[in-house]
Amino acid sequence: MGPAKKDNNLRFIFYLSQNIKWKRYDESTGVPSLSKTSILKIPVNFPSPNEQAAIANVLNKADCLVDESKKKIMELRQLKRLLLGKAFSLEWRFRGFNDPWEQRKLKDLSTDIGTGKSIFSKLSKSNINDYKVLGSTSIIGYSDDFDYEGNFILTARVGANAGNIYRESGKVKISDNTVFIKAIQSDFLYYVLMNFNLKRLSFGTGQPLIKSSELKNLKLQVSVSDSERKKLGLLFVTTDNLIVANERQEKIALIRSVQFSPTSLINFEYFR
Repeated sequence: MGPAKKDNNLRFIFYLSQNIKWKRYDESTGVPSLSKTSILKIPVNFPSPNEQAAIANVLNKADCLVDESKKKIMELRQLKRLLLGKAFSLEWRFRGFNDPWEQRKLKDLSTDIGTGKSIFSKLSKSNINDYKVLGSTSIIGYSDDFDYEGNFILTARVGANAGNIYRESGKVKISDNTVFIKAIQSDFLYYVLMNFNLKRLSFGTGQPLIKSSELKNLKLQVSVSDSERKKLGLLFVTTDNLIVANERQEKIALIRSVQFSPTSLINFEYFR
């Protein structure tokens, strides 16, 4: 990687340098180090100056898109925290809803609360194996049959993830290390539980433990209006969908930057 020619594009060189596996050229036996002499010997490929400028422009636009998406994601997450805090403290209410909220037991807000009892083999998804197998933190496989059906809120029964919740719907199997809550208004209830933070529950003296029997009697402050619950659930789901959409946009930009990576291009003029 000799001294850059005057007509080489510095931004292109910057992106190119990000794709060099610098650790391969580490000369030290202790603290990582790299001499100027070694750097100058690293072989790299350069296209014409015009192509360099075009590639650098594409990658710069991808960087700008990633930065913009990250900013939007951060703002949306801040908005979500604000909405959760204001809605559940009753500082902010939808117009037309003025009744005070009441304490209700979780079992009265759910259609079923229990621990998974499915027996299964973890299979890859296919036309036959189309039913999700739900574990303590996410989907862990697929099956050709199901044991449960509905809208679920799930958490690990024991361990570090006990109290961290996620959602799934449909016909599923549920592992025995997973506590599930089935509810009709699962969107609203999911955010109520997120705001409550189930990790606050201190069941067990050893590893963190969530018991379905204890969850049933958990008291939560909720709206008495089905309509208000639906509106709040939709508000939070919409906010989360916007976050996911921007995260997807960020990933697309990153994929594009990889596809246009200088090391992935061909027909370079060899340059030392």
